[in-house]
Amino acid sequence: MILVTGGTGTIGTELVRLLRDRGVAFRVLARNPAKARVLRAAGVEVVEGNLEQPQQVEVACAGIDTLFLLSPVDPRQDEIQGRAIGAARRAGVPRVVRVSGAGARAGAPVSLSRWHAATDTRLEESGLAFTLLRPSYFMQNLLMFASTIVGQGAFSIPAGAAAVAAIDARDVAAVAAAVLLAPAAHENRAYELTGSAALRFDEMAEQISATSGRAVRYVPADPHAAGASMRAAGLPDWLADGMLELYASFREGAGARVTADVHKVLGRAPLAFETFAQDYANVFAPPRKA
Repeated sequence: MILVTGGTGTIGTELVRLLRDRGVAFRVLARNPAKARVLRAAGVEVVEGNLEQPQQVEVACAGIDTLFLLSPVDPRQDEIQGRAIGAARRAGVPRVVRVSGAGARAGAPVSLSRWHAATDTRLEESGLAFTLLRPSYFMQNLLMFASTIVGQGAFSIPAGAAAVAAIDARDVAAVAAAVLLAPAAHENRAYELTGSAALRFDEMAEQISATSGRAVRYVPADPHAAGASMRAAGLPDWLADGMLELYASFREGAGARVTADVHKVLGRAPLAFETFAQDYANVFAPPRKA
């Protein structure tokens, strides 16, 4: 039996679908009652609870042999996930599969990567068997710019001319499912998950143009202006600063590394950006005329 956290997010929704389609025994820990009802209506076993409440996590871990650990980015991540790891250990869960992040290491220039590194270390030192999944930048992040792509035919981020080996989040879910179905084969390993090619954002824009039926441009943003826009849009300072650090690392080449780990786990190449652009073409397409 598997306990899935983060089961209603970008990765988690696809993971739940894959596990359900394979007839795997699992339950989802959900903090949002409305989303919990949707999952139950789809036949998914749900326990309502919050990672920030270790007692709720411990109850949800009853009879579980693997915890899939994923939570939204948060400066308190190590504290929150650390409590969940402790709860799993007290409940007798033998292993944890955790979604970390690319570049996770102490001393990384990106704060988000340092937070992931701290939690990775906590898990490695917990005495539990573990598997760490470290995905690169998600292709699905571009969906956040759908409104400007549709309305203005352009999107803007402060990545300069950087090339990034972005990964489709569906591949991260597929790797997670494969690991959860055969955990012993992946114990105490870390997988660096990237796409099959590093593309510049203008190259991504070209592929969105080809599949959506409209011309789309990538406009490199000034980092200071981008930070001001993020804050104006409601991002907290810590997240805006973290994203600016991430894009700065891309400009220095940190996002261009391509690995073979998706192929190693799945036995196939990662989904190409062209596939992503085709599958989400309707999101980026211009509105139909009446």
